[in-house]
Amino acid sequence: MAKPELEDCPFCGGPGRYKVFSNPFVHGWVGCPECGIYINWIRSAKEAVAKWNRRVNREQPKAG
Repeated sequence: MAKPELEDCPFCGGPGRYKVFSNPFVHGWVGCPECGIYINWIRSAKEAVAKWNRRVNREQPKAG
């Protein structure tokens, strides 16, 4: 996967970061080193990046 385009941190506004590595439990993370919020991934870097970049649209009511 090419280096993904990441949104800034939704909590502190710091720059999003992407790191790939491999151990038996996690293959990388997407997150913010400034406030310590991370999304680790096991199966898909693309899925983790999509979750990081997702923002709630406060105009629409929550489903359910």
